[in-house]
Formats: sequence, C-alpha cells, structure tokens
Amino acid sequence: MVIFSKCDSISKRFSFRVKYFKVLVILGFLGYSGIALPAGERFGEQGNALAGAIDRELMRNGFCKDHRDCFDKFPLYGGHGDRVNFTLYGVSNQEKRRMLAAVVEFVIVRGMEVTQGVPIQIQAFPKPHTEYVNFKNFFSKKPMLRLEIEE
Repeated sequence: MVIFSKCDSISKRFSFRVKYFKVLVILGFLGYSGIALPAGERFGEQGNALAGAIDRELMRNGFCKDHRDCFDKFPLYGGHGDRVNFTLYGVSNQEKRRMLAAVVEFVIVRGMEVTQGVPIQIQAFPKPHTEYVNFKNFFSKKPMLRLEIEE
C-alpha cells in the first residue's frame, strides 16, 4: 500500500508538471504569434489614439460611415513591441488599396503627432487574416507593404 501511494503521488506531481508545461508552451506560442491578449502592450494608449484617428480619416474620405463599418471593411490588428504596430489583411482589391493609401498618407503626415512621438510600424498583407492563422502560412507570410516611421 505504501508503495502505491508514493507512486500515486509521483504520478500526480508529474501529471501536474506536464499540464503546466503544456500551458506554458501554448501561452508562449500565442504570445510569439501576436494572438495573445494585449494586456502587456506598452503603447496601447497611443495605438488606440492612432486607430481612432485612422478610422476618422477613413470616414472623412468616405470609405466607411462609422467605426464599426471601418472595422468591418478594414480591420486594424494591433501588436506589441517598442512602437505602435498595426497589421492590415485582405488588401487585395482596388478599394482596399485606396483605403491603405489613405492610411499611409495619414500616418506619414500626422501619425507621430497622434502617437506623441512614439514610432509607428504598419504592415499590409494581400490575403485575409484567416489565411495566415494556420501554422504553415504563419511563418511564410511576407507583407506587401511595411512602413516604419520614427522621429
């Protein structure tokens, strides 16, 4: 009986460590892939300010009627790092390219003012976001546009 209880205890500790390790691996992958929650985003306030300003610019240019419409047509995916990061997906037709051109022009002219001097990076991909979430495409994706703005 004593032998089984020690084995049971060792088995339970090993099982707990394996589960803990799996959770750490999953969280590490999500954090690396940019899918994790933005709780640790360093420039979240500046990123939110720029996202709102970009939406207002798109509305001013007639691309969308409100913030929800802008998100539905041209969602900005935020990111982490030492700057304000945005990624745009599905920039494949002429309307989306015109929207991207408006975003790029706005960010070049007014972006640093909106982010209070925090550097900005924008990447754009031709395919929808859903096509980049599988493991094979995640590591092979290359942006059609990568814009970095610093003072």
